[in-house]
Amino acid sequence: EHINDKGSVAIVYGMPTDPQIMRVGLWRGDQLTPLPEMRSLAALNNLDEVLGQSTEGPARAAMWRNGQMFDLTRELQAQGLLPSAALAYLGHSINDRGSVVLDVSDNNAYYTVRAAAKRP
Repeated sequence: EHINDKGSVAIVYGMPTDPQIMRVGLWRGDQLTPLPEMRSLAALNNLDEVLGQSTEGPARAAMWRNGQMFDLTRELQAQGLLPSAALAYLGHSINDRGSVVLDVSDNNAYYTVRAAAKRP
């Protein structure tokens, strides 16, 4: 799906026991790191940060970084970058500084935003 300048690849793959079950993973060198907390994949930057959607609850934008999953709605609200009623539900892109482009809903209004959040 996505490759960065280091040669890391973010992929969506089917499970050998049931190809209908799709998973997200990060392939670095000869090692695949499954990202079971992610239901979809949107982007990968050169720091091996993966942007996608969390499997937790309804669709929520999430970022995987250094073995941890971060809910971007919670992170951006904590930093004062999203109103408390808003929901970042889909990620599109992430750069090497950690800025992201997300789809957000807020009181039945839908928009795309760029957020330059501090890294969690």
